[in-house]
Amino acid sequence: MSDISFEIGLPLLLVLFLGLPHGAADAAVAKRTAPRVQAWLFAATYIGLAVCFGGLWLVLPSLCLLTFMLMSMFHFGQGDANAYTDHPHLSATLAHGGGVVFAIINFHPQTVGDIFVLLGSQEEVVNWLRGLSVMWLAMLVFAFGKGSISGRAMLEIGALWCLCALLPPLWGFAIYFCFIHGVRHMRRLRGTGIVQSRRDWLTIGVFSGLAIAVAGLGMRVQPELIFDDALTRTVFILLAALTVPHMLLIDYMMGRKNAVA
Repeated sequence: MSDISFEIGLPLLLVLFLGLPHGAADAAVAKRTAPRVQAWLFAATYIGLAVCFGGLWLVLPSLCLLTFMLMSMFHFGQGDANAYTDHPHLSATLAHGGGVVFAIINFHPQTVGDIFVLLGSQEEVVNWLRGLSVMWLAMLVFAFGKGSISGRAMLEIGALWCLCALLPPLWGFAIYFCFIHGVRHMRRLRGTGIVQSRRDWLTIGVFSGLAIAVAGLGMRVQPELIFDDALTRTVFILLAALTVPHMLLIDYMMGRKNAVA
């Protein structure tokens, strides 16, 4: 097992220990927004969706990777757009959501392609997403011209592009995921009163610990890989598996008027 590298291992550990916990608040979200749903039913459905997507990844990695990327863009866009207005237009959500993803893919296509291959996908997925970035740029211009996003939001997107251009790709992602997306998510939960008690924070800690334990198990079953490669596969497939129930159950199926992104 090799030493942890600065460009790969450290940012992924940051994602695992500081980024994933914002999703561990989903149990508190469910308790506040759908109190009639039994905790065991929520947990079983949540875990079931994650396991099913993780299993599907083993069979159709390219399709699952592309699905994960598109879902993440929409999810990130919700969180960023909601930081500026409570009822963002769809064009604003899409314009915000593609910012960090398309920046990393366009500035670091070779590294991203290598990561995709490590995840079991085809390297061509990078080219597919780079093609979509042209559509995203058109959406960004449209949203700004329509007034769906402000000049301040455009500056934020520009700053993210500069950050992703200057930093190694996983560092750009880690900083965005942990300190922008994750922080905004938790601020929104606290601002709406969803996370408020010590029990809520204890629940977040417990579920964060469980997710980290699953990641540790994932590392153990890949002894043939060096540490960085095993960590990369484990963190991203775990993120993808948890993103599905996080979006379907928390952002939509709980029936809230405003998605907590």
